[in-house]
Amino acid sequence: MSEINKFDYEGTRISFEFADGNKMINATEMAKPFGKLVGNFLRLKEAHEYITILQGAIFTSEYRSGRCCE
Repeated sequence: MSEINKFDYEGTRISFEFADGNKMINATEMAKPFGKLVGNFLRLKEAHEYITILQGAIFTSEYRSGRCCE
């Protein structure tokens, strides 16, 4: 079962979904107030480097807490 929360950022509603222990954010809604497109962000080499670093940090945090092994 999922739970969707909407938060307001400078007049723009942004969806955050929490389901099965995962947290998902609507990146399209987040980019909208800045006049940006998510697809353009994902084309950047720096974006891929950032995502890789973030994934490593999340995995390390889950590993230390024991959540990865449940």
